[in-house]
Amino acid sequence: MNTKNTAAALSLVALACIGAVRAAAPNAEIERLKAVLAERFPDVKVEAIVPAPIPGLYEVDTATDIVYADATGEHVMMGTLLETKTRINLTAVRWDERNKIDFSTLPLNMAVKNVRGNGSRVLAVFSDPHCPFCQKLEKELETLNNTTVYTFLYPIESLHKGATKSAHAVWCAKDRPGAWKKWMLNQQEPVAAQSCSEDPIASLQTLGEKLKILSTPTIFLANGQRVTGSLAAAELEQRIASAKPAATGGAPGPKTASSRSP
Repeated sequence: MNTKNTAAALSLVALACIGAVRAAAPNAEIERLKAVLAERFPDVKVEAIVPAPIPGLYEVDTATDIVYADATGEHVMMGTLLETKTRINLTAVRWDERNKIDFSTLPLNMAVKNVRGNGSRVLAVFSDPHCPFCQKLEKELETLNNTTVYTFLYPIESLHKGATKSAHAVWCAKDRPGAWKKWMLNQQEPVAAQSCSEDPIASLQTLGEKLKILSTPTIFLANGQRVTGSLAAAELEQRIASAKPAATGGAPGPKTASSRSP
């Protein structure tokens, strides 16, 4: 037997074993961390635990938030993780990535539809009529061309008293798109039709909770990518251009009915 070849083979086996141990170690560590968190926070649903961008820390994704913990679970940090070079909020980016949707499942018949130009590009926005960031976004949306914007009325009454009433008035207006624009751009009160007795607001609250919409505005692009917060028109254009729908065949049609603000 060639001793050199044997030694080389054994070295490769040893390296493979070391690699396997290193690969298994984080998994075992994650399972221990998950067990500790489950014991100490029984009411919190942990959906995923992955290594955080900071060495030695883990990203803990829950149903309502992203937090960071050390491997032992003895310490948990709440808040946003910022990349200093780019000033990107990594926590927000990760949250948006984890909570993408299938755009075609949105109940578009429950949205206020505004068509600009040929309307070939689509996006959906969950918006609170009294949210200043939503009003800021609406001004940016006005500059987009060839875009269909589906606005889901998502008032957060606990933060903006009277928002639900305004949302109802917009939905019940004879010209919903016009009423929405006048209110968001000029604070012109919508006049509700007397015959209107129902709106989708309550159903949209349920949908928003299911989609984990915790702030407004929350934007969904054609490919289901989530964008939290208001964006300038130039960045919106870039996001829309890069968002390729999951399936071709034009803009998705309305679905049957089966949304919170800083």
